[in-house]
Amino acid sequence: MSSREDIAAIRSASLKLSPNATAGETQAGQRNTDEPVPERERLMAEFLVAFNGRHYFYGPYRYDHLADALNYARLQRANVGAGEQFGAMPAPQPVEAPSESDRQLMNSLDITFLDGVYQLGAYRYDRLAHAVAYARLGVRP
Repeated sequence: MSSREDIAAIRSASLKLSPNATAGETQAGQRNTDEPVPERERLMAEFLVAFNGRHYFYGPYRYDHLADALNYARLQRANVGAGEQFGAMPAPQPVEAPSESDRQLMNSLDITFLDGVYQLGAYRYDRLAHAVAYARLGVRP
């Protein structure tokens, strides 16, 4: 099978797994709950994908959507000889809610916080400082 056929097969499987996970179709902050829990858990175990309550991890890579992590894991499995070998998953990072003073600053700059992610317009940030820095540039996404 050629690599184009491999990619087409993976994309096809991805659409069956999560029809909303293609670029531009999923809203920022939306949880990926397309799969029934037993199937989701089975796939995560089969492809060694971890979830920390916020992100999916495959090797050192982090994903917002399960379908993206599974697609890369399938691609790596299809190219076993050329693929990377991953060790342990990274430790989950604790997500702290913003303080009252942080929330006041966020309100003044139209920054929101949902599911451990700061959002300014269409952009998402892991750290409040990054969202604030972008907001202070005066550019609105």
